[in-house]
Amino acid sequence: MRRSMTRIADYEFLEELGEGNYGVFWRARPPARLGLTAPYVAVKVLHHRSHQQGYDRMANELRVYHAAASPHLVQIYDAGHEDGTIFYASEFSETGSLAQAANSLTRSVKLRCIADIARGAHALHEVGLAHRDVKLSNMMLFDGTAKLGDLGLAQILNPGQQSTGMGSVGSLAHLAPETIRGEKAGRASDVFALGVSLHSLLCGASVFPGLDGLSLRDAFVFMLQPTTVIHPSLSESEARLVAACVAVDSADRPSTADEFARKVELLASAVESVDGQTS
Repeated sequence: MRRSMTRIADYEFLEELGEGNYGVFWRARPPARLGLTAPYVAVKVLHHRSHQQGYDRMANELRVYHAAASPHLVQIYDAGHEDGTIFYASEFSETGSLAQAANSLTRSVKLRCIADIARGAHALHEVGLAHRDVKLSNMMLFDGTAKLGDLGLAQILNPGQQSTGMGSVGSLAHLAPETIRGEKAGRASDVFALGVSLHSLLCGASVFPGLDGLSLRDAFVFMLQPTTVIHPSLSESEARLVAACVAVDSADRPSTADEFARKVELLASAVESVDGQTS
């Protein structure tokens, strides 16, 4: 059924871009009513079917997201629902995500991009919103900068559930232990996910290799008290930052995403300095 979709509301679908958290992204032509100069938008069609109440919860969350007004957040243009199917339209990246482009980026660019993402997360935190799904596939590239998009909406659409509804062990690795225990996501849980993402971007490996081969149930148990393995390709400073971010006790992590961004920018400057000396 999904593959046969050609449009929703007044959006014409051109191609499927892939799965996102709780839905599918499409490249689409924006309707004239939006007044956009960009030829395309990304439309996310959520798997979750909902009546007005569920849509209202999502729309309120997206309004807060929009209020953050950060250059490091993917712009949200529109939201709606049709016959119980919820969707929203956002800025489209021709380059794609950090997950897709990682192998083509230099180390300093990777670090600068993660710092951009952390700035976007901090902007959300300052308006009282946790992202809840910080990972490389939700970090979009735009002309050499990175923007954070695709809010984790599962808890908004299903109030009271403890986890985000992620269906894979790989996605579970981005969940802080306290959120798995049922605590509300916040600054600290997003900082945890930033550290996991930084490690993965720099070396292409998980900081939690013990998850490999586990069932989803056993993986949840593992992530309550995770065992970290920092890849040897990371510098001492990079390794220290990742280890701090994924500390089980949230009080041991960088206190804000902004603090994390500043630390990553220092790492990028150090790499650029070495590169300049050896060129």
